[in-house]
Order: sequence, then C-alpha cells, then structure tokens
Amino acid sequence: MMIFILASGYLFAVYVFLAVAKKIIKKTGATAVSSFKEGDYSSEMSINTAE
Repeated sequence: MMIFILASGYLFAVYVFLAVAKKIIKKTGATAVSSFKEGDYSSEMSINTAE
C-alpha cells in the first residue's frame, strides 16, 4: 500500500512539473517570436535600379 502511495505521488509530481514546463516554454516561445518580428532589419539589402 505504501509503495502505491509513493508511486502515485511521484507520478503526480512529474505531471505537475511537465505542465509547468510546457507553460513556460509557450510563454518564452511567444516572446521570442514577437521580439524577432520587432527586430532590426538593417541586414536586409535594398536593390536600387539605376536607369
């Protein structure tokens, strides 16, 4: 009986840890994408056609 209680507690802790990690990854991923969109585009080349 004690082993069952310990095993279920361990599985619950792993479940909570994975849920928190997933939430943190989603938050940092959205920040990385938004900061990329707001980034400096000075490295883009401009094409000038002289006629």
